Amino acid sequence: MELSMAQRLIILIVFYLPSYHLLAQQYKTGYFITADEKKVKGIIKYKSTEYGFMTTTESVPGQIKFKPDGEKKAIKLSANEIRGFVAGKDSFAIIRNIRISESQYFKRDFARVTKLGRINLYVHYSQLPTGRFGVSVKQVYVLVKEKEEVSCIYNRYQKAELSMLIADWPELVAQIEKDWNWMEKIPDLVEQYNQHFQ
Repeated sequence: MELSMAQRLIILIVFYLPSYHLLAQQYKTGYFITADEKKVKGIIKYKSTEYGFMTTTESVPGQIKFKPDGEKKAIKLSANEIRGFVAGKDSFAIIRNIRISESQYFKRDFARVTKLGRINLYVHYSQLPTGRFGVSVKQVYVLVKEKEEVSCIYNRYQKAELSMLIADWPELVAQIEKDWNWMEKIPDLVEQYNQHFQ
């Protein structure tokens, strides 16, 4: 059965346009901050394929795709080139020395700003190889207490590290002591902690 030109056009429209619309939606209105602290407005794309990754010898920071207002062509900017960015409702800051395991760390990379207060909470995402061709996304919680103490929580066996950070509120420490799922609750724990010390 041969398709007419009109049928081919309808198939093209039905299958191609929705995917084109989804690709266009990946960009969000926002801005980035230059090294000399200037704000540059435009649209930004930052998804898992742009996350930083580890090689056998070093960390490679993430990058954003950015289209300045009125421009059609996107440029790529890495965490080594800018101070941070805002895409839609999400803000990303530059964090240094992000441990993702006992032996691996990122020298400098983007981390999503999640909570601000006595403890600032950031979430760092990176790509890790899972086999010959596979890649998974690793999530690390970066907690910064009063701009001095920094903890990178990358696995559930770091409960003692979190307990030390929130030791000035013993009731909250007791709340996580016997909870195996404490790591998933870090955003809520930080929120409670910050409200307690307001």
